[in-house]
Amino acid sequence: MNGALENWRRLRDNDKTPETGLFNAMNVTEGIWLAVDDGDRASLLLEVPEGATRVDTRARLLRPDLQEMEVPGTETLGTLAILWLDDPRFEEVFAAFADEVVQELDSTPINDRNDALQHLLDIWRYFWTNPDGSLSFEEEIGLFGELLFLADWLPDVATGVQGWTGGGFRSTTRDFQLQAFDIEVKTARSLPTGITHRIHGLSQLDASADHPLFLFSCAVSLDDEGGVTVRELAERVLERINGDPETADLFNGKLASRGYRPDSEKFQALSVDHQRLFRVEGSFPRLARGSIPGGPPVGIPPEQVNYNLEIAACGDWLVTDTPPMR
Repeated sequence: MNGALENWRRLRDNDKTPETGLFNAMNVTEGIWLAVDDGDRASLLLEVPEGATRVDTRARLLRPDLQEMEVPGTETLGTLAILWLDDPRFEEVFAAFADEVVQELDSTPINDRNDALQHLLDIWRYFWTNPDGSLSFEEEIGLFGELLFLADWLPDVATGVQGWTGGGFRSTTRDFQLQAFDIEVKTARSLPTGITHRIHGLSQLDASADHPLFLFSCAVSLDDEGGVTVRELAERVLERINGDPETADLFNGKLASRGYRPDSEKFQALSVDHQRLFRVEGSFPRLARGSIPGGPPVGIPPEQVNYNLEIAACGDWLVTDTPPMR
């Protein structure tokens, strides 16, 4: 089955230009159509009950409407919720949203469809910004490791989302700041020479005696056949917090702050070659503030002291290589 992006392309390849105010439409499931309007803009049409209110897209470039009009492919009148995109730079994001609408609302009764559409728009409101922004590959694998830890390692994913600093969401030392302990996540590409992580600053692995610190080490490689994408991991987390809209909203906000947009075509498929949890304590190999008597020389900020950590040297501090974290 083709996705929304491909179907909009097929509709545009049709030489027939719709009349003013009308659409070229393709029915994708009962009561839902993909369409292009008379301005060639990507559109989504949904049949909703009479008396429904117009949805709020939470984004100026995604425009909503509600019309009594002829249902596409029929000669009968109905009430249609209409979404169309004013900025073609976001068409891939709109396509990902449309695909989720079709998947989620396929079995939703017409009378409940407008409320369900509004719920999805509320969840997706973070992703209608920064059209040219994209994750570098290093940023992508960094996010991959954090989402993997959220999805598979933390028994209480809601608490994990609340404690996830989300990188760009706010500036902190740790990736997860939880009540009982902190987690620092490091993800790197698998190399024949072994797994090496870049440690940033003297505080990143500086554990306190009264608040345990764990290091989650992950190594990945490209795998177009059986790999997993960042988007698939994000969906796995959302599945675990299903039924908790506040946590889902918080999670999506933190995802968006990292430059994430739910467009699966842009993400690499990765296989996880290594995932291990270490406790950072005692003589764990690291540099910390106490490692340098008197601190770094004047003019060298402690958080600018970066170094490489070879995971092969950390075996004595291994907790487990099997999720979940206990």
